[in-house]
Amino acid sequence: MQHRTTMPAALAAAALLGHAARAEEPATPAAPSLAEVLASSGISVTGYVDLSYEYLSGLGSFASGTADRVFDARHDSFTLHQAALTLARQPKEGFGVLVNLTAGQDAPIIKSYPNTGGSEFDVTQAYVQYATGPLTLVGGKFVTLAGAETINPTTDTNFSRSILFGYAIPFTHTGLRASYALSEQLSVTLGLNNGWDQVSDANSQKTLEYGMTFTPAKTLSLTVDGYLGREPVGIADQLQGQTLRYDLCWRPKRVPYRGRLRYGLLDHDLRHGESAPPF
Repeated sequence: MQHRTTMPAALAAAALLGHAARAEEPATPAAPSLAEVLASSGISVTGYVDLSYEYLSGLGSFASGTADRVFDARHDSFTLHQAALTLARQPKEGFGVLVNLTAGQDAPIIKSYPNTGGSEFDVTQAYVQYATGPLTLVGGKFVTLAGAETINPTTDTNFSRSILFGYAIPFTHTGLRASYALSEQLSVTLGLNNGWDQVSDANSQKTLEYGMTFTPAKTLSLTVDGYLGREPVGIADQLQGQTLRYDLCWRPKRVPYRGRLRYGLLDHDLRHGESAPPF
């Protein structure tokens, strides 16, 4: 009888011990999500969609026939301006990379020579960078320093952009750029590129870019920048001119207004032997 009663007890004890051993085993970790993989590797993926309805009451052009609107020129239409995606890995030290793709109605406007017009797709930025301490070097295609407005609508103050942004400044450059932070308040930039909106150089000349940004307070940022170069005024007819521009931008970060003082000059039209007035 004793043998019969101890066997079930032994089996029950063994089952309990086995269950306890299994409970102490670590759980199999779940596979990391795509967001976790990107975050651990330092890669960021961001984007936006810019969709609008536009109604234009006038003719949409100056007396000369030139359109008086650049990005919002449709008379009665829903418009997909941009669907943009940016992939970037930009560590504070070492090598990094950024690729910015844009699709939509704005893409033919911001394209660079020789890939102007046509397809509603644009590689807006594509560059590699190297950062060490206060110095950052960039090589490839990147957005311009000029002006207070941007291609990215999420960083603009207003929905519509000024005529100056559409006609008086470049959108992007292809070349080299160096930025140096002299202090937390002051940084300078110097670069050399193919010129205004040119992936492939339209002539044998290069354009010099320079800029300085001063941030005396969190709510105030002042920027001065310029471009100097002998570049085509009109890519199609290969007019050549000397371009010089200064931008003084006031960007209060907590006030929905921006001030800008601009002086530009196109000089020495080689075909006609004339100089264009400042703008």
